[in-house]
Amino acid sequence: MKKTLVALAALAATSAFAQSTVTISGSINYGEHFSVDKSSSVGALKGDRNQITFAAVEDLGGGMKAGATLQARFNSATGQTGYANTAGAPGDAAGTTLFEQTKITLDGGSYGKVDLGRFTNVLGTSPLYFLEDARQSTAAHFAVHGRYSGQIQYTSPSISGVTFSALNAKATSNCYIAASGGGYAAGALYNYCNAATKDFQAYNVAYNNGPIYVQLSQSQDFLGVKAQTTGATYDAGFAKFSVNQYNQKDDINWNGNTVSTAGVSVGSTALTAPSATNNGMKAHKTTELATKVPFGKFTGILGRVTANNDLQIDKSAGESKINKTGWAVLYDLSKRTQLQYYGSQTKNGTNATGANNSSNTWLANGHTSFFGVQHTF
Repeated sequence: MKKTLVALAALAATSAFAQSTVTISGSINYGEHFSVDKSSSVGALKGDRNQITFAAVEDLGGGMKAGATLQARFNSATGQTGYANTAGAPGDAAGTTLFEQTKITLDGGSYGKVDLGRFTNVLGTSPLYFLEDARQSTAAHFAVHGRYSGQIQYTSPSISGVTFSALNAKATSNCYIAASGGGYAAGALYNYCNAATKDFQAYNVAYNNGPIYVQLSQSQDFLGVKAQTTGATYDAGFAKFSVNQYNQKDDINWNGNTVSTAGVSVGSTALTAPSATNNGMKAHKTTELATKVPFGKFTGILGRVTANNDLQIDKSAGESKINKTGWAVLYDLSKRTQLQYYGSQTKNGTNATGANNSSNTWLANGHTSFFGVQHTF
């Protein structure tokens, strides 16, 4: 009898442990970039193409689950930890971040789920952008609010294909000590906090049913700048089509202050009015059309975006109503290994090459390309 009880206890323990699963996945990407100034560099297409992700899920019973996600990123050219060569979390120096994303998920089944931590939110996982936010993307700035620290995001269960999401990110968790952080280059948005800094908030409604996906998002960033994203995709089988529009409703500049706060001191740094080397982005609408066509082992992507306004607040750099065309040809060597070619051509952008308008920024005029290979596991 005692042996039977011990055996039953061992079986129960085994069953309990079987309710928890841990998976390891990742990818590595390597290639050569050619920028508009004819310079070249090696490394990944974008930061999250080099990553190792640990995901744990526990079945709590009654349709509820709990989980945790840890993602470590690295530079494929150097092996350096962190997000490319920049800081991966607030206050970190380059290359010191062990986990670029850390998330806890509480899934209540029919009640929806809650995600907590630093992670790519619903705005950054949208399927609207076929070229995503690589250097060759036609719409890189659309994804600027895709990942923050100190986030809480609620996602409702799907009802007839409709889901609702709401998220909040603490401003104090996203004040970077260094001149760069979280994937932003030096001089980019939100390096500092001031008395006017607000928590980031966003609301998203999505419809995903059959070949149709539709999304509507409203957001307010750390400086109170409001934006709206609308878009849809349609899968026709022989090709997939996308149309989306980003509507930024307020002027901003790359040093993290709106026009109305020019001259305000942030920490020890005095924010100045935009100039030729401190360019901003006007309130504007950018509209993108894109298509993705599979053909055997090949996939072709073509996208074009146009803006309805002169984006830079200071026009001394020569920027006008920007338009950009991006394309890609991908070839699957196997299920997990892919050869990649990306290219783009920008017109009516800026010829400036300062810290805020380097050759790799979205506004820079000229042609860029990337040739590389990616393996996932």
